[in-house]
Amino acid sequence: MNLYLGLFLVVWVVLILVGLKYKWSIVQSLLGGLLAAALAMMPLSLAVSAISEQETKPIVAETKEAVLNSSYDGSVHQVEEWLGKNFNDAKSIERIEWSKVVKTEQGNYVVRYKFRAKNETGGMEIYNKAFILGSTGIVLSMTDYKS
Repeated sequence: MNLYLGLFLVVWVVLILVGLKYKWSIVQSLLGGLLAAALAMMPLSLAVSAISEQETKPIVAETKEAVLNSSYDGSVHQVEEWLGKNFNDAKSIERIEWSKVVKTEQGNYVVRYKFRAKNETGGMEIYNKAFILGSTGIVLSMTDYKS
């Protein structure tokens, strides 16, 4: 195996592992730059081989998730997963209402979620939150929804 190709593969795997923890858009940019640099250093025959292998594995399809309301209950699974990891007492959440997902001009998505859950003191409270999700389905922010 060519030294450049071996080094390229090691760095590629490290960036993919980092991408699992952080935003994919940043990692995809780094991967694209790394691919260009590696191709510039490789002999032409290896570069063609690497491009052929790359084209058979669609990276965008693996990283992009559709941001949709569930046809079953109207929920948005990315928001539910985010709340499960980031909310004070996620097990206490009782859904009240989901809005329809709306795509913004910038390519992000917005959805409102009204739910009951335990607050920091243990009492039940009604929350009405707006969530902004990136084009890949990652929750970017949560704010209070003012009607």
